[in-house]
Amino acid sequence: MKKLYLLRHAKSDWKASTTGDFERPLAPRGQKAAPRVGREIAHLGLKPALVLCSTAIRAAQTYALIAENLPKAHIVEHRLDLYMASPAKLLKIIRQQSDDFESILMIGHNPGTESLADHLAGPNSPRRLIVELYEKYPTAALAAFDLQISNWRDLSPDQGTLTHFIKPRDLADDEARRGQLRNLLRDGSPTGSGNIGFYIVCRIAITRHVQAHGKGILCRHQIGTGLPRNVKGGAMGGCGERNW
Repeated sequence: MKKLYLLRHAKSDWKASTTGDFERPLAPRGQKAAPRVGREIAHLGLKPALVLCSTAIRAAQTYALIAENLPKAHIVEHRLDLYMASPAKLLKIIRQQSDDFESILMIGHNPGTESLADHLAGPNSPRRLIVELYEKYPTAALAAFDLQISNWRDLSPDQGTLTHFIKPRDLADDEARRGQLRNLLRDGSPTGSGNIGFYIVCRIAITRHVQAHGKGILCRHQIGTGLPRNVKGGAMGGCGERNW
């Protein structure tokens, strides 16, 4: 099985005094978003062996900001033909890669990156991720695919299973909620009252929430109270919000 990761470059600076589109650098927002996505790549255990990166300045800078979170042994190729390439061109480039590489990360541009991801997402992909993918493919977003192929030349539309769709705004929300969790555990309550009974109850509720959701973050039902709305039989019930 092969793995493919499609990353759109981070937010660029349209106000920069450059000579053209190719030289446009990252905006401050993009400079913050790219490392955040890089950390999530490492957190999820995504390990591209080969990185194919557009030579446009904004794409090269995106790679530089995520590189420390990639496997040390990865190989990177900066390619001019990825700049504003069509989805058909991107697919052709992927098909030409050596089968020695089990996983590839491609850093490119829209609309090509988004269109290629749309074409690759097959019927086995989770509906929630498909909806998010079709809704918007923002800058610094990454789509991760499992591919049931042994050779890159066999890659075809509708063949991929979308396993992750990472968006920097979601990661920023996650970091904020983790901060709330740290404050809660430090102070004993969200308001800092130090009530030990409330502190213990909150810790139990959060532990159950993490077990049910699989991520160490708070859902919106807990924000402000530290407790879920509905706890049934020792597990989170009625919440249904994974990945908040």
